[in-house]
Amino acid sequence: MKDKNNFVIALTGPSGSGKTYFAKKIKELFPDDLLVMGFDNYCKDFSKITNDFASLNYDEPASYEGDYLAKDIEQLKQNHPIYMPLYDFVTHSRKEETQLVNPKKIILIEGLFPLNYPTLAKQIDYVIYLDAKKETRFSRRLYRDQLERGRSAESIKKQWDKFVHPMELIHVLPNKMHANLIIDNNVNNFEYRDLNKIVSLIKDHLSE
Repeated sequence: MKDKNNFVIALTGPSGSGKTYFAKKIKELFPDDLLVMGFDNYCKDFSKITNDFASLNYDEPASYEGDYLAKDIEQLKQNHPIYMPLYDFVTHSRKEETQLVNPKKIILIEGLFPLNYPTLAKQIDYVIYLDAKKETRFSRRLYRDQLERGRSAESIKKQWDKFVHPMELIHVLPNKMHANLIIDNNVNNFEYRDLNKIVSLIKDHLSE
C-alpha cells in the first residue's frame, strides 16, 4: 500500500544497464534521506541445493524472494527498522550476518524484478527504467563478474547466452512499458539532464 509519508522508487532494467552505478550516484546526493534496497540481497540460497552453480538461473523471478522484500519495505514504511539479508554470489549463498536498515523517507529498490511481484509492485510510486545496447551491457557484465565474482570469461558468456539474455526478453524488457522515466545509458556516465530529473523528483517529495 502506498503511503504519502514515503516515496518508493523502482530502479530497474536489464543486466548491465547501470542500475547499481546509478543508485550509488543518487545515494551520494541524498545520503541522509534515501535508502537503497538491493534486490540481489533477496536471492534464494542455492548452496545447499546444488554444486552445479553454472546451471543456476539467476535471471528469473523464481530465484528471488520478492515477497520477503515486500514485507521489509512495508516495515520500513511503518517506520520500523529491518535486518536486511546479504547475499554472496561467489558462494551462491545467503550470508549468516544481516544488515540493520533504518527507515528513510525515500526508498529506492534497485534490481531486475521489483515489478514482477504484485505484493512489491503495488508499493512502488515511481519507476525508472535503464536501458542500453546488448553489446554494451554484455561488456559491463563481463567486466563485473570477472572482477567481483571470480568468474571466467567462458562461463560468463555461457550464462549470458543460456539465461541472461533469453530471460530478460521475458521478464525484464516488458516492464519498460510501465516506466515513468526511461534512460538510455549507452555511455558509462549519465547525462546530467537524466540525473537532474530524479534529483528534482526527490527534492519535491522531501519538501512536502
